[in-house]
Amino acid sequence: MMMISTACKLEHSARTYRGVARTTVSGKMCQHWSSQSPHQHRYTDDAAFADGSVEKADNFCRNPDPDTITAGAWCYTMDDDTPWEMCDVPLCLPRNASQLADSCT
Repeated sequence: MMMISTACKLEHSARTYRGVARTTVSGKMCQHWSSQSPHQHRYTDDAAFADGSVEKADNFCRNPDPDTITAGAWCYTMDDDTPWEMCDVPLCLPRNASQLADSCT
C-alpha cells in the first residue's frame, strides 16, 4: 500500500493536499473557506475539500475546484485588493519508482 503525505501535493493532484499552509506565495493570509468576507465565493460544498468539510479546510491553501485539477493549491486572501492567489505548496518527491516520499512534512 502506497503512503502519501498530505503535507505536500502530488504533481497532478493539488486537490488532495491537506497540509497547513495558510499564506500565499506573496505572504498574504488566507481567508477562511467558510467565510464570504472579504471575498465572496462559490466553494461551500463540503465534498469539494480533501478535509471532508469547509470548516475543517479552515483558512488553509486548498484546491476545491474540480475544473482545475492540475493547478496548485490556492486560497482567497484577506487582502481586499487581491481576491485569490496561489500558495507555495511543495511537491511530494518520489523515493523510488514504487513509493512516494513522506519527506515534505
